[in-house]
Amino acid sequence: DAPAELRRLAPVVPFALRIPAVPPGWRSNSAGQDLLDPADPSAGRAVRVGYLTPEGRYLRVVQSDGTAVAAYLDDDAT
Repeated sequence: DAPAELRRLAPVVPFALRIPAVPPGWRSNSAGQDLLDPADPSAGRAVRVGYLTPEGRYLRVVQSDGTAVAAYLDDDAT
């Protein structure tokens, strides 16, 4: 339940979270939050939600307060 998880995470991250509207049939299958750079907590945080589409495709939405999001996404993909 992505909206519930985003509401739960909202008070623990230092930025406003949005609850995205998704097309009919999409369902969330993962959610959580991470430090963008575990070695440098001041780099920021990322909140992620994964969605599955009715066609079996996957989309991850990342919200962050950091500038190192590209590095976070690259590292996370490997």
